[in-house]
Amino acid sequence: MGYNVDTPQHDLFEKKTLNSELIAGALIKDIRYDIHIQPEMFNKYTGSATATLTVEWQVYSATEKKVVYTHQVTGYAHVPLSGMGPQDILNGAGKSGAFTLAFTDAVRGLMADPAFHQLVSGGADRSAQ
Repeated sequence: MGYNVDTPQHDLFEKKTLNSELIAGALIKDIRYDIHIQPEMFNKYTGSATATLTVEWQVYSATEKKVVYTHQVTGYAHVPLSGMGPQDILNGAGKSGAFTLAFTDAVRGLMADPAFHQLVSGGADRSAQ
């Protein structure tokens, strides 16, 4: 099982029909998901789901026609689960929520990088990148 990737793994911006000066892209380098459950009463389960994503952020400059910024961040999320039935577990209960929160954490990691702020606010010396 897998997903078709539309662009090569090394170049997120191969299709150069872009309408912005700076374009950000995310390359997921590693992805992990763990679920821990324990039975409770009445055929219900409790537990937690944990997701970890390692994301390489890239910013492409359309005017310079090259990637001018890269930064690798790991996003993490831990989601408590309760009151699940057996079918919920088989259907991947908690997975999408955990991955969404882990990606959100990776976005926060990007936003916390001073070099990214400087680049998108126009204050970065791109020749040094």
